[in-house]
Order: sequence, then structure tokens, then C-alpha cells
Amino acid sequence: MLNHPSPSFDRRTKYDKYPLIRYLIKSTAVHWKAYVEHEFVKQLGRAVLPRSAFTHYIMYEFFGLLDFKLTLFKDRIIII
Repeated sequence: MLNHPSPSFDRRTKYDKYPLIRYLIKSTAVHWKAYVEHEFVKQLGRAVLPRSAFTHYIMYEFFGLLDFKLTLFKDRIIII
């Protein structure tokens, strides 16, 4: 339970099964639209994204996840 006033997100209904997601998308509509309509996403969806851009994206995500893993388990020895 939150200790401050907030919209209620636990009231799922037959017609609104995910009120938190709906609220987040609605409250950030401008940013959400920019995200899903970005040229990178459009090209990826049409399968016309240049291979170099896709490779850069995959490597960026990989190293980001690796950094997260190292941060999460920094007190343990990790063998990759």
C-alpha cells in the first residue's frame, strides 16, 4: 500500500483489465507516441532497418544488461 494519495490501480473490471497500463500510457501520451512512432521502430517493424543499426542496438542492450547484472551481483563472483 502506498503512503500517499494516488489513483487506484487495483480496480480491474471486465472492460479495463489493466488500469495501471492504461493510466501510464494516457498520462504520457506524447512521449508514448514519439516512442512507438520513432523511425527506428518503424524500420524495425517493416524489416528494413539497416543491419548496422540493428547490430548497434543489440550490442547496446547487451552491454546495458551486462552492466545491470554486474551491479546486481557485485558482491558475488560471476563467471561468464
